[in-house]
Amino acid sequence: MAKPPQPKMPKTKHWRFEIDVEKIGWLTIDVPKSSVNVLSSGAITELMDLVTRFEDLIASDELAGIALLSGKDSGFIAGADV
Repeated sequence: MAKPPQPKMPKTKHWRFEIDVEKIGWLTIDVPKSSVNVLSSGAITELMDLVTRFEDLIASDELAGIALLSGKDSGFIAGADV
């Protein structure tokens, strides 16, 4: 099955995002040059920009939901009580 066209997203350093054929967005945190993911001010600022874009995609029926993943084998987000 072909991968659907991906929407234009804000440029980020800490996050990767893609939408599958069922309109589910897969948001992966993967802090570069770190053995663990941490929610730095930069990562949170990027996340706020992404959430604004997600709202637009939901409003235009391009996005049905979002799954949040870690790009690290060591765990999700160090110190976060999520």
